[in-house]
Amino acid sequence: MSKKRVVTCTINGREEEFLCEPRQTLLEVLRDVLDMTGTKEGCSNGNCGACTVSFNGRPVDSCLVLAVEADGAAIETIEGVAPTGGLSCVQQAFLEGAALQCGICTPGFIMQSRALLEEIP
Repeated sequence: MSKKRVVTCTINGREEEFLCEPRQTLLEVLRDVLDMTGTKEGCSNGNCGACTVSFNGRPVDSCLVLAVEADGAAIETIEGVAPTGGLSCVQQAFLEGAALQCGICTPGFIMQSRALLEEIP
């Protein structure tokens, strides 16, 4: 059995500290340890993008990132996208354009769309 590690990072602007096993993915920790279930599990092999989060300002598939790699990182999940009491402009556009489908991949689509718009306004 591997020894659990303490990881400290910033998630959605708040400092978080958690214990994880060296083999656990960031996706597993977000959903199962930190109870941030907005990030969805799709393929678990990096092909679908449903689990996309912003990791130090870059979109990554959280199923491919080990949670221990998040030590010291700044992470934004779908829970951190919307302003208090509303929707972000990307979320609003998805709603107005009925781009929600079943909802599993929508959070990843929104995170990738935001990253694209930050790079190419």
